Amino acid sequence: MFIPVYVVAALILGATIGAWRAKRKGGKGLDMLQYAVAHAIPLMILALFLTMSEIVVELYARTEHANGLYYLMFGLHGLTALVPWFWSSLVFMLVAFAMFLTPSVRNNYKLLPIACVLAFVGIWIEKGMGLIVPGFIPTPIGEVTEYYPTFIEVVMSLGNWAMGFFILTILLKGAIGILMGEVRYAGSTTSSASR
Repeated sequence: MFIPVYVVAALILGATIGAWRAKRKGGKGLDMLQYAVAHAIPLMILALFLTMSEIVVELYARTEHANGLYYLMFGLHGLTALVPWFWSSLVFMLVAFAMFLTPSVRNNYKLLPIACVLAFVGIWIEKGMGLIVPGFIPTPIGEVTEYYPTFIEVVMSLGNWAMGFFILTILLKGAIGILMGEVRYAGSTTSSASR
């Protein structure tokens, strides 16, 4: 669950640095995405490395402890609800990584946001759905059942996401205003004028 936090932090930090550099150099507003990608590439490498390491370690010597990952990758006892999620997240991460490494994509403002969304969604699926749910399959007594969230769990999750985006919006609104020079410290203009 920590990898998506690092990716989002890298994208926000990269976007902030990019906005500042784009403003100083007179560039376009979307130049900040290039700097965000520069910060996201090492984290994307880390996420792919951790995913592949987990697969190799768990499936090298197949024991009952690997059943959660085996269920996630191939299904277990005919139950395969999360298999498409795992493989789609892996494909999203690999495609985003390839797009990040291609300079023509990094300079294309129509393709670059697609790569950023693919990276975020791929890592979020793999670390969110692929880490939490298979940890409970099979159960401690060996039963294999699939988990489906209840209505209350879905509404609570959506509420958490909505609150997070609300806080992010408020923080980014202030940060972008400061970086673009629209918001200034009032004391700086009066103190320089009085000297």
